[in-house]
Amino acid sequence: MTLQIGKLLRDARNLAGLTQKQLAKKIIGEIDYTYIGKIERDEQYPSIKILEKISNALNLPVIYFFSETENSDIKNYSPDKYNLIKLIRELPEEDVPLLLEIINILIKHKKITSYKISPKYPALKVADRKSAYKKSN
Repeated sequence: MTLQIGKLLRDARNLAGLTQKQLAKKIIGEIDYTYIGKIERDEQYPSIKILEKISNALNLPVIYFFSETENSDIKNYSPDKYNLIKLIRELPEEDVPLLLEIINILIKHKKITSYKISPKYPALKVADRKSAYKKSN
């Protein structure tokens, strides 16, 4: 396994919409932004403690930086989805059941909508084209 901590850090930082200076300021116990640049260019590997601080500043699990695959899940997220994940981490615990209920309603609605137009069910498509008010030949 080849560690690509620098590339993963750059991807996560860019996805968060942060410059190296902005990220450095968000890190508890501030580190110099030039150090972040060195990490991103693979000129220096951070210690686990520094990596943990960077992870916290980006709202990522430390394990993100040890991903074996080129395409870890987070790199495939849209900026909106990434921001949603950041907001969820800040959500008070008592609000989680309500959020889960909202998400389940959205998923259920999406399944119902996709069921109605799915090519797997041609009878539904035919039924949609035929109107009860028209005579069929």
